[in-house]
Amino acid sequence: MTAPVMLDEDGKIVYDEYGDPVACLDGHGNGEGCSGPVEWWMTPSTWKSWPRCTKHGERRMEQDEQTRQRYPTMEPSDFDPSYAGERWNDDDV
Repeated sequence: MTAPVMLDEDGKIVYDEYGDPVACLDGHGNGEGCSGPVEWWMTPSTWKSWPRCTKHGERRMEQDEQTRQRYPTMEPSDFDPSYAGERWNDDDV
């Protein structure tokens, strides 16, 4: 099995700066578990884009959402630093 690669609007293979076809990052070089076309997927937590097939791109977006829910950037409404003497960020002294 070969890894799915990114295609441009004309259906031609997109190559990276090294001359290699842009393939799904999570396809392990052989397209393992890939499904759908390869596109650039931006991760909201880092604002970086990575090439992934539809299946792996959607999975990564779900993982990112779970991480952002588990570790929010703003302190939750029920956070009380007096419980354990902790603080939410370094600005709270």
